[in-house]
Amino acid sequence: MALSRTEINARSEAKRGIVTKSFKIHQSVSEQIDRLAVELGISKGKVLEQAIELFEQSQKGA
Repeated sequence: MALSRTEINARSEAKRGIVTKSFKIHQSVSEQIDRLAVELGISKGKVLEQAIELFEQSQKGA
């Protein structure tokens, strides 16, 4: 039986270690993420990924 597009995407994401997250943030933070993604030419997920890495590094040095 043929797989649906949803099933194909789910398998692909699982294989790549990608998960979907949903959370509530202030509108201003959302707008910052959007703006940075456009300015830097990267995805919103990549903006968050880099922000978390920098945050973690700053906490280790504290």
